[in-house]
Amino acid sequence: MKSNTELDTWWESPERLTHEECARFLGIDPRSLSSALSRGHYKFTRYRIGRRNYFRKSEVLAEIEQNHAV
Repeated sequence: MKSNTELDTWWESPERLTHEECARFLGIDPRSLSSALSRGHYKFTRYRIGRRNYFRKSEVLAEIEQNHAV
């Protein structure tokens, strides 16, 4: 049986990025992130919890690595 700390979900960990954190991580303005997502420039999933959007850091990194590979 797993302990309570092992049962933590990803949105309760550093893996979770808010919209603002994701924009900062990408080095862009939050409004630019909204625009890029709506236009399909980024393919990572937007998770809606309540009224806020969250992103998985691993998915954002994978998107960056896939689209900016040298």
